[in-house]
Amino acid sequence: MRSVDNFQHLFDIVPTTVNGIILCQGNFTLMTDDLSTVIRHFGNQQKIFFVHLRDVIGQPEKFQETFHDDGKTGMHACLEAHRDIGFDGSLRPRSCTNYGWRRQRQAKLFFNWSTFCPWLY
Repeated sequence: MRSVDNFQHLFDIVPTTVNGIILCQGNFTLMTDDLSTVIRHFGNQQKIFFVHLRDVIGQPEKFQETFHDDGKTGMHACLEAHRDIGFDGSLRPRSCTNYGWRRQRQAKLFFNWSTFCPWLY
């Protein structure tokens, strides 16, 4: 699905507590200019089951992954939104790809967001 409205439509036509999303911030930021509002929208419905912290630049048809907070996501505002909705699930940070000497291995750890972002308190 390629829009926030489509995800909401799915939740509306299949109203069950087991219907939710893995909120990949990289993908969802390509659907909106205000990701923190989308986080609050779905979070207040308790539809966010897991968060994938990513950042991207570009358009949905052609985008590139970036390091956290180097793209259009607004990582700080998004993390505050997760805190504000009381999200208590897992956040999985993603390290970036193919930057020569800065190349990172994909993170294999899951973090509780309050541990990962104590500065939000």
